[in-house]
Order: sequence, then C-alpha cells, then structure tokens
Amino acid sequence: MDHHGGKIATGLFALVVIWIIVFWLWQTAEPGISFGDANRHSEPARPSSPAGGSSTRPVLPDPIVEVPPRQTTEPTKPSPAEPSVPKTGVVAPEFIDYTVQPGDTFASIARRFYGSTGKAELIARANPLVDPTRIKNGRVLKIPKDPSNIQGKPVTAAPPSAPTQSPGPSPSAPAAGERRHTVERGDTLTSISKKYYGTIKKTDVILKANRNVLSKAEDLRPGQTLVIPPSP
Repeated sequence: MDHHGGKIATGLFALVVIWIIVFWLWQTAEPGISFGDANRHSEPARPSSPAGGSSTRPVLPDPIVEVPPRQTTEPTKPSPAEPSVPKTGVVAPEFIDYTVQPGDTFASIARRFYGSTGKAELIARANPLVDPTRIKNGRVLKIPKDPSNIQGKPVTAAPPSAPTQSPGPSPSAPAAGERRHTVERGDTLTSISKKYYGTIKKTDVILKANRNVLSKAEDLRPGQTLVIPPSP
C-alpha cells in the first residue's frame, strides 16, 4: 500500500514540473505589451556598419551651388549724328550803268549786251521804273552783268572746313594767238567776251580755257589773270 502511494506522489510531482516548464515557455514566447503611443512608427533600421566599424557613416546632403543670374547688357548704340543744316546766302546782283543813246530801245540794248533781242525783258525787270515805250536820251539804265541774277540769287554757302579757292597761277608764256586779261572790278565773262570777241557768246570759250581758275562764272574775282584764246 505504501509502495503504491509513493508511485502516485512521484507521478504528481512530475506533472507539476512539466506544467511549470510549459507555463514558463508559453510566457516567454508571448510578445510583451507596449504602453507607448500606439500611432508612433518604429524607426527604420539603419544599415549595419562594416566589420570592425564602431558606428555607421552619416550620409551628407548634396551641396547646393547657387549660380548667379546671367547679366545681359545691350551694346550701347551710338547716338545719331545731328544732321548739318546747310547755310544759304544770297549773291547780290551786279549791274553796268548804260546811258541811253538816241534811237535806243530795250531790244537794241539787249542785242548789244546779250546778243539777242529776246533779253529785253531782263533789262525791263532791272529797271522797273522806266517805261519801255518812253526811253529818254541820257537816261541811265541798269544792265545786269549776270542775266540769271537780277534780284539776288540764293546760293548754298561752302562749309567752314572747305578751303577757299584761290586764283591759280597765271601761265608763264602765252601760246600763239593767246592774250591775257587781268580781271578788274565790275568785269564779267560777258563783258570780257564782248571786249575781245565783239560778242557775248564766247563766254564758254573763256571759261573752258581757264578751268584751272574758274569752275563757273561766279568764281570770277578781281586780280585774276585769264587766258583769252584766239576766236575759234
């Protein structure tokens, strides 16, 4: 009887030990209860450091390089030059005093000075107070030296930098048949042509022979020496 009871006690003790071991293992496998914030996310695991390292290498952010804004400058445009305003002037008309002779008319006087009776209107315009039908003997008329300049002719003045034209040197020796004429005050190509050729129609001949001195009739100045070529 006592032997049977000892076996029972030994079996109960073994059951208690097995139950304690099972209870202890079950408590260890069950996850623990956390009392922290339920909405807090767990921190992501950092990459493990290489063997032998004590800490992970921090990851540095890429440097930000600020590029300065590109400055664009427009080339400076030169200011337009101010247009030069040409200066104008008026060439005063020049006249020859002529005393009316018996039988003179504006037409006959025009033929004498200009070689054409059609220039009588020029003499009438230069003498507006004289009645063409009643010319008195001894009356002094104004005969225009330049038929194109009776009441003043506007011209453009030469620029200040332009050198003034000086009379060219006179030829040292005239060619065969040529003559020389020194311009005096009041002379015109018309009067010079009349003096040497007996007609005013030779002004172009005198002008052509003196291109080194005259470029036009208005360039005639006292003191100039002109070549008077033989009549063509």
